[in-house]
Amino acid sequence: MIFLFQLIILVALVASLAGWGAIFWRIARKQPVLAREARPPVPWGLVDLLLATVLLMTFQLLNAWVLTGMLGIDPARGWENASARDLTLILFCDPVANLAAIATAAAAIALRTRASAADFGISRRSVRQDLWLGTVAFIMLAPLVYGLQRLLVIWFPYEHPLISALENHPGLLVHSAVFFSAVVGAPIVEEFFYRVLWQGGLQAFVPRRGDFWHCVFGSAASPIAPQGRVVASEGNGALTTGHQAPAAEIFAILTSSALFALMHLSHGAAPIPLFVLALGLGFVYARTGRVLPCIVIHVWLNASSLVTLWIGTLSGTGS
Repeated sequence: MIFLFQLIILVALVASLAGWGAIFWRIARKQPVLAREARPPVPWGLVDLLLATVLLMTFQLLNAWVLTGMLGIDPARGWENASARDLTLILFCDPVANLAAIATAAAAIALRTRASAADFGISRRSVRQDLWLGTVAFIMLAPLVYGLQRLLVIWFPYEHPLISALENHPGLLVHSAVFFSAVVGAPIVEEFFYRVLWQGGLQAFVPRRGDFWHCVFGSAASPIAPQGRVVASEGNGALTTGHQAPAAEIFAILTSSALFALMHLSHGAAPIPLFVLALGLGFVYARTGRVLPCIVIHVWLNASSLVTLWIGTLSGTGS
């Protein structure tokens, strides 16, 4: 089992090196690393980002109230002090509450701004392409993220509550809950929140910065494009847009990546490699305008981390 895992890692490293070689070759030939797909700027504004943040915090408070008041569980005691039953409920309820918050925020934003599924980075026509792109991007990003993490743990211990949960509770229920939280809930919630809502909103914010009303409240989806964008109507009424300002794209990627990293401050040195990961996620989202490749990258990363931890536990080497 361990030998097979090591073989998979070796193959992935070779594939990653080949991928980076292809990237540098494309850069040398002045070709795009990843083709930019045309899309209109998202219609939401800063008030919608505030709404999504408040909803996420509200649902988390409601979740804590349900756990404490109705189920008799106090999450404030810490996961290391919780029983297997309590920890399982916490690990299932947390991502469910976050998923409900993101769904509610998306529905509210769609009602207010008439945002479409495409505005939220959803495209059924590109599922196969996005699954492949997400897998390839993960193979290329994973060595950077894990290598940086390995280097940093020399000076800063890596801490994550899910690791202690797995170490303290070897039962199947807790492990299933950890899998659901890390591999299902977290990638969907975090990619929609940081990439779709924040990065998409901030990228639209830069060209609107001279217009206070549109910065704060956005603009209902319409064929009217901000200055500097070329919009054309396709046969089905969908709108496409031309090249978007590099400054807006870079600002949105850096800011959303920083927010993503800062939310993991309690996990030791994790914010540094996660910032690098977020830059890759942000680049993929900026070029494709679709969230599924980002979710796939995130799923693969969290799943491989869990598998590594499980194998380390089975072999007695730890994390």
